Formats: sequence, structure tokens, C-alpha cells
Amino acid sequence: MSLVAVALAVLGTLSLRVYGPLADPEVALVWKASTLRSIPTEADTTQKTSPLSAGSIAVVEKTFLGWTKLNFPSGQTGWAQSEDLIKLYR
Repeated sequence: MSLVAVALAVLGTLSLRVYGPLADPEVALVWKASTLRSIPTEADTTQKTSPLSAGSIAVVEKTFLGWTKLNFPSGQTGWAQSEDLIKLYR
């Protein structure tokens, strides 16, 4: 019986690695194409921006006045408007 328990514990731990960022309770899905920004504002035109494609998965780091800071598995971070995201686990 204890062998079964150990096997289930190993499989459970392995499944967290397989799911990657989807295993994080703070994961969000970008539901429409948007822009990833270096700071949470549209007013500063000198900031670094990059396109954010629909279907991207990222971990929510924090929120601020309608903006959400995202952390991607590649290590990239940035801000996106919260209305462009769907949190998968609420």
C-alpha cells in the first residue's frame, strides 16, 4: 500500500512539471492580441513595447489600476491591460 502512495506522489510531482505554467494558480490567458509594455501606461511613447499574441499563457505577478504584470516562461515580463486577459483559476 505504501508503494502505491509513493508512486502517486511521484506522479503528482511529475504532472506539475508537465503542465508547466498551467499548474500555477495565478496563470492567465491572453484572449485577444494586445501589446506588452515595460510600464503600466499608454501615455509614455518611449517605453519598450512588444506584440502580445492571443493564446499566450503567462503567470500574473501583480495588478495595478487596470494593468496586470505578466511573467512568461521565457523569462520575459511586462504589463498588459487586465481586460485583455482571462485568469484560468479564480
